[in-house]
Amino acid sequence: MRVGNEQPFLFFPEGLDVRWRSFAAVAEQAAGGRRALEALGLHQASAPSPGEPGAVAYAWAGGLHGADAVAADLAIRSGGWTAAPVPAPADLSGASPLRPPEHAARLLLPWEAGSTAGRVADQAADGAERGDSGPLVAHLPSAARELGRRPGPHPSGGSSGDLPPCPGGALIREAASGAEEPGGGWCFVSSEALREAAEDLGRALGPAEPAPGAGRPVVVAWLDPSLAEGRVLLEWAITTRAALYLESDRRVLGGAAAWVRPTVVAGDALALAAVAAKMRRPDTRRSRLARRLLGSAPRPPFGRLRWAVILGADDLADEDRALFDASGVVLVRPRLGAGQPG
Repeated sequence: MRVGNEQPFLFFPEGLDVRWRSFAAVAEQAAGGRRALEALGLHQASAPSPGEPGAVAYAWAGGLHGADAVAADLAIRSGGWTAAPVPAPADLSGASPLRPPEHAARLLLPWEAGSTAGRVADQAADGAERGDSGPLVAHLPSAARELGRRPGPHPSGGSSGDLPPCPGGALIREAASGAEEPGGGWCFVSSEALREAAEDLGRALGPAEPAPGAGRPVVVAWLDPSLAEGRVLLEWAITTRAALYLESDRRVLGGAAAWVRPTVVAGDALALAAVAAKMRRPDTRRSRLARRLLGSAPRPPFGRLRWAVILGADDLADEDRALFDASGVVLVRPRLGAGQPG
């Protein structure tokens, strides 16, 4: 099934509403970020280690800012640089407990404009070289197209194209059990290794070509692409052109999944525990109201759910694993090298 470029790609909560951004809008924003990075003249001096492309760090935040973060990742990797996502604090204030790789450049997201980091970034970007004021920094432009707005002309003068190919790799980190504290540093992963891992995950999540009428994957996820499993899931969602809802709070992933009715949920053990808890306590009030208005009960909130992707080192609680198994939900744990059953 071919998914057009104007179809929704990334979904994210905004207050009590849900917004989305199309493949074309994300591609356009990523192209603007790539041009901003090219203007810095990045070269091997920004490399995480000799022989690897220059590293560019950016703040990863799900929810409202998740679409910008994905566009930043595509901007970096499509230019051949190495993406280094640094998880932002939950309240987007203060500094992340994880430090960016040494000598990495920075790509600031729109929400960071006006912050202390943004002011330092402006000073650093004025010069051609890194100075005492900080790393080389570029700014990701705001998305030009959102839901309800007609697409404008593509910057090149033609029509919008597909998401860009990404020859650049990524940096991932090791995390302690619980995934709350940074582990022992960064590790480079090539684009080829990421593609292979995404293909393995895709085989675990069903056929590459869905059955007629089955539609594309609908994914509700709390993920961290600075960890191996989250990086593989994001790569798979991009290459399969899935519909991806990015939640910023793992504790409410169950509520988001009940509302979206996905085919795939993904998160660490805590996030999937929230999904399991919601499956045990469905919202019967909505069912009674729908039966009164429509004469029949609506489809169960988790009636389409087929896979739960475990992200992170921790395993599920026995009762949560048993619930997913009894509900016909297949547990999968992505790995760099193989997508294996959870």
